[in-house]
Amino acid sequence: MPTKKYLEKEIERLNSLMSGKLTEQELLYRHHDMATDPDLSRSVKWTGRYKGICYQIFCWDLDKIDDYGRPCPIWNYYLRFNEKQIPEDLIPVFFPEIKEFNNFKFYVTDPFFDDFEWHGGVSFMNIETYMGSRISVIGCDYNHLSDDGMRHIYDLSYVKTDAKNTIDKLLEKRPDIRNSGVK
Repeated sequence: MPTKKYLEKEIERLNSLMSGKLTEQELLYRHHDMATDPDLSRSVKWTGRYKGICYQIFCWDLDKIDDYGRPCPIWNYYLRFNEKQIPEDLIPVFFPEIKEFNNFKFYVTDPFFDDFEWHGGVSFMNIETYMGSRISVIGCDYNHLSDDGMRHIYDLSYVKTDAKNTIDKLLEKRPDIRNSGVK
């Protein structure tokens, strides 16, 4: 149960954000006066919709600091596609059969996704069910060797721009992906 002091600080923080005193980035890295568990790391998730495509942005390891004392969290973005959005010929591409190797189950992404300028390429695919519909979740991360020493420059605006660019590239190639989805 949160303490009264913690709740007062949280209200103050939210009021500062809403009044424009804190940017989202400052809010992201601001530490709270509360005990931390060394086995846990903080993360934040944002959701949005752009041109009818739902997307999620995650920021992990908010407390991680690089060798120069700079924050260096790990970012990811995911696009979410309801099967009702996908043209019939692309259903096997967005909803492939699960593969298994040595008791490890996974999805193999189709080369179709290679053209959409994902940061470092597609590094995640999963199929979920939401209200009776299948949802294909496809994403990428900013945790590649080439990102070492660069993580301090990534922020919400940077990753959001990349996610929207991926959606633009996808819709340029296949504008028939319908403008409907799930949140």
